[in-house]
Amino acid sequence: MLGVQSGWDRTDLMASARKEIDTMVNLKRLLESTTDPILDLAPTPAEETIMRLGPNVAAQLKHKIDVMNAHWRDYNRLFTVPNP
Repeated sequence: MLGVQSGWDRTDLMASARKEIDTMVNLKRLLESTTDPILDLAPTPAEETIMRLGPNVAAQLKHKIDVMNAHWRDYNRLFTVPNP
């Protein structure tokens, strides 16, 4: 249908998702920018907890970014696609 505008809910959800992806990209870049410790990471994956991230946090962030980007078009199934 022509003339359909994006609803506030679609706009809000997509903006939140975009901000989350951008934040994860920036955090990954920051972690990979130095060998100096930035976060107090668990020394092994077995010692990772909800309060202490594991040593492979950069790889986990990349996976999260990849998954979110791969499913970006899924929002089109939830909301009417704008066609202004």
